[in-house]
Amino acid sequence: MSMKKILNLITMASMMVGMVACDLDKGLQTEFCKKYQSFVLEEGRKEHLEVQVEVEYVTGGVRKELKEEINRVVVEAAFGNQYEALTVEEAAGQFVSDACENYKEANEDFLEEMKKTSAEGGELEELSYAAFNWMTKVEASFLPPYQHYLSYLVESYTYEGGAHGMSSKIPVVIDRQTGKVVSEEDLFVPDYQAQLARLLTSCLHDSFENEEDYECLFTKDIKPNGSFYLIPEGVVYVYGAYDIGPYYLGNIEVKVPWEELEDILK
Repeated sequence: MSMKKILNLITMASMMVGMVACDLDKGLQTEFCKKYQSFVLEEGRKEHLEVQVEVEYVTGGVRKELKEEINRVVVEAAFGNQYEALTVEEAAGQFVSDACENYKEANEDFLEEMKKTSAEGGELEELSYAAFNWMTKVEASFLPPYQHYLSYLVESYTYEGGAHGMSSKIPVVIDRQTGKVVSEEDLFVPDYQAQLARLLTSCLHDSFENEEDYECLFTKDIKPNGSFYLIPEGVVYVYGAYDIGPYYLGNIEVKVPWEELEDILK
């Protein structure tokens, strides 16, 4: 083999090593998977189910295996573990299809009963038919990265008749080097719970601009719940509606600055 060929091979090998070593330093390439479906129980009716999905996922910027692992976490976080074997596009499509099927199964018999009652001269309030207006909405995206961590936030809203819908905010932290989900135990030293609970409780008041909202909490002594994301300023814990306060307060976020966490960080 000529020296020129040897040098070319060495150069190519060096480039390949550089690509593997540096793929984590490049910006993630992402896209949004968007799905929309309006579904009616029968043609001509106004009442319907509206399904909206807008989910960000990784398309490049990391090696294939890491991309697939991160997107597996994305699918499970946005749609549920029953979809984890599917790609993001496949999972979104199946999620929309399942939502429509669930709407149909839950309402078609009830609608027939109402139509029968109406045909027999019974009176029905317009509100009764309004109960068939359902909505399912899922929006999910990556937050700005912190060190080698990716925080992913899934915000959902579901309305299935009744007085009001339910919103949720579910954060997931992903290790960008492995694609695995990061737990509290991965971040903090053993027996961290009591100290972290004290820090969360001391930072809770700062989460509210309105003192009256703070006073309406069910409890002011809060504990870590495993639902958090990471930002340059600290760790943010998310408590869902009814977890620590009434429905009108919605999802409550409590930020603990990094400097206050130094004693319990690994």
